[in-house]
Amino acid sequence: KLSVTIEFVDSDHVVLELYDVSGKRVKELQRDDIASASKKTYTFDFPYASGTYFVNIHTNTGRQSVKFAK
Repeated sequence: KLSVTIEFVDSDHVVLELYDVSGKRVKELQRDDIASASKKTYTFDFPYASGTYFVNIHTNTGRQSVKFAK
C-alpha cells in the first residue's frame, strides 16, 4: 500500500498522480475537493513492480513531487 498525508491550510482542490522514474505517468491516483483546512491521508493499492516512483501533488497553491522506492 501507498499512503500520502497532506495538510491543507484552506479549501483547495488536489490531484495526485503517480509517475515512474522515467517520467511516464502511470496513473491518476485521486482527485479531491477540500472544503476547509484539514489533514487528509490517502491510501492506495500499489500493484506495480519494484523501483523508483514519484507522486505529484497538484493543488490550487502549488505543486510538489515526492520520490519513493518500492
